Amino acid sequence: MKGIKLIILDEADSMTFDAQFALRRIIEKYSSSTRFCLICNYDNKIIPAIKSRCAEFKFNPISQEHIITKLKHVADSENLSYDKSAFQVLSNIAKGDLRKAINLMQSASSGKDDMKQLNAELCYNIAGYPKPNEIKKISDMLFDDSKTLEVTSKKFRKYITENGYSISIILKEIIEDIVCRISDGTINPKEYCYILSELAGLESKVSKSTFGDIYLSMLISIFKK
Repeated sequence: MKGIKLIILDEADSMTFDAQFALRRIIEKYSSSTRFCLICNYDNKIIPAIKSRCAEFKFNPISQEHIITKLKHVADSENLSYDKSAFQVLSNIAKGDLRKAINLMQSASSGKDDMKQLNAELCYNIAGYPKPNEIKKISDMLFDDSKTLEVTSKKFRKYITENGYSISIILKEIIEDIVCRISDGTINPKEYCYILSELAGLESKVSKSTFGDIYLSMLISIFKK
């Protein structure tokens, strides 16, 4: 067969290190007749031996404006009944991931009632994502110095458990809320440098574990030290 063959490996960052070392040998062996395209979300999980043999192309998250435009196009093509506020909510939840936004919209629109309108409330419920006012309520619990660790922990746990929110999502939203409060001058950035550093470390631990209850206690204690 003439020409160059192209092999595309999606989710390459999920490969084990042993598999990647084996892949390196394959790339070397067939470099004259084959080109390899590795697609991943986290390039730090690709071993240096492979990265040094590749040309890296990084793609930024898609802007909210473009995500909303695409969601509206899909909704119109599928004859969905919708409230425009739903697209903004889906875009905020997706964080620049168009595939995630479309999947969430599909889930929200696949109820028993075919005429059910796609709206912001429905999108939040389907995604299991806290609303902005709920994030503010959660943040206010942590920022309130008059409440002890025991009192805050009891209220915080009850609120998170009843709503079934993911600790990783809560962490991301709290960090964004702190940054917003710093930007608008509500809080002094010097007072929260340590907290942001601790939250970043906690977020890294949460991404590698499934013990949500333990990290929930750590999150509260960061603010109550």
